[in-house]
Amino acid sequence: MKRTISCLAYWSPSVFGHVKHTETLTKMIFPFVILFNAHTCETFEMLATILVNWTQGFWDGNEPPQLPLTLADNILQIQDPALYDHFLRNKLTPKAYIWAMVETLFSETFSSARWARIWDHLVTQEPGYLYTLINAVLVSQREVLMDLNGTELLVSVHDILSACQNSSELTLE
Repeated sequence: MKRTISCLAYWSPSVFGHVKHTETLTKMIFPFVILFNAHTCETFEMLATILVNWTQGFWDGNEPPQLPLTLADNILQIQDPALYDHFLRNKLTPKAYIWAMVETLFSETFSSARWARIWDHLVTQEPGYLYTLINAVLVSQREVLMDLNGTELLVSVHDILSACQNSSELTLE
C-alpha cells in the first residue's frame, strides 16, 4: 500500500503528494492493492487509469470534493425526484448518501466479487457512468430509504448501502 501511494505521489506530486489527500486516497486504493496483491506495476497502472479518468474533480482541495457530489446529486434529482426530495426533507446531504460510496470506490457497498465485476465493467465505460452507478445503487434501495426518516435515515444510510452486498437487485447490463 505504502509503495503504491509513493508511486502515485511520485507520478503526480501536485495531486497525490499532498498529505490532505492521504486518507481519501488510501480508502480508494486499498481494495485495488488487495485485488492485485503483489503486482505493484499492475496496481499502479489500474489506479492511475481510474484516478485520472474516474475521479476527475476529486482532488480540487475540498474534502469531500463538491464536483462529484453535485453531479451525482443532480442525476438523482432528475432520475428519482421523490427520493431526492425525501433526502432534502430529512436534511440528508450528498456527503452522507453519495460520498459514503464514492470515497471507497464502492468497495464497502458491494461484496469483493461483485465490486471486482463492477470495476471490470466501469473501466470499459465513459467516466460519467460512475455517477449513473451511484444513483442505480440509491434507486435499488429506494423502498428501504423512503421508509426511514430523520436521524434514523442518516444513521442507516451506510448500513442500507452495505446491504447491496447481498442484494441481487442491481445488475450490470
